[in-house]
Amino acid sequence: MKLLLVGCEHRVSQALTTRLNPAEFDLLTLTSAELERIELKSLFVNKLTDRPAAIISTATFNSANLSFRRRLQLIDVYKKLCVFAKDNSLPLLQLSSLRVFDGLQTRAYAEQDKPRPRNVEAQIWLRRETLVQKQVAQHIIIRPSWILTPEPEQLAAELLLLAAADAGAGQLLPVKVNPTSAEDLARVLEAMLRQVRAGAQAWGIFHYGGLEITDTRKLLRSIQKNVSVPHHLVAQLSIAEQENELNACVDCHKILYAFGIKQHPWRGAMRPNIKDPE
Repeated sequence: MKLLLVGCEHRVSQALTTRLNPAEFDLLTLTSAELERIELKSLFVNKLTDRPAAIISTATFNSANLSFRRRLQLIDVYKKLCVFAKDNSLPLLQLSSLRVFDGLQTRAYAEQDKPRPRNVEAQIWLRRETLVQKQVAQHIIIRPSWILTPEPEQLAAELLLLAAADAGAGQLLPVKVNPTSAEDLARVLEAMLRQVRAGAQAWGIFHYGGLEITDTRKLLRSIQKNVSVPHHLVAQLSIAEQENELNACVDCHKILYAFGIKQHPWRGAMRPNIKDPE
């Protein structure tokens, strides 16, 4: 099965590349920056033999500090990918984000819940989902809960970026979450790919998160306990004073019923680098 993997710099794409058997899957990879620069149809000289059987996109563009014009340009870049998938009748598997929701709901978010973005970054995620839904008939949009990395330095840096998009100035909002890892999410994407290859017609939006719930306070404590984390990263992180805890937990019943994909515990992926996630 020939695949076009867009956003190959993303750690989920890297984990997926490691998982896929080269004898079964022929990968053509593009970075997010390359997607912006090239004409996609130029990659496939012979439409019948060269074109991929499906597209997987984990492409991300950090738009938090970009101008309005630049944000529009990046949306146009993604529209180009959607048009290419539509014109060639290709399935598109798109990695999105639970950030399309505002976090105010008390129960876990299900696919039928109405998105309510709370900042510009979340609005971009929702706009990309809308493009996929309007342009590509055969689409799978997967909204993961937080994707954690087992490397404490990188996790601290990613939490700083998250804080900048939300409360700002290193202030993490209090959030409960059932996170996942890049490796586990790659497992989920591989399972979906194999079923699409077998003819499955389960299109639409799907949520996935790990089996256990934690929160930002516990995550921050686990980073602070780890002596390998540079002090300057830890010093910049704190929990914002907020009365109500936000919710970033996802309901995973739909992906279980449609694809038979079960949730896995996320804690194992964090060890041994972060020894005590709680």
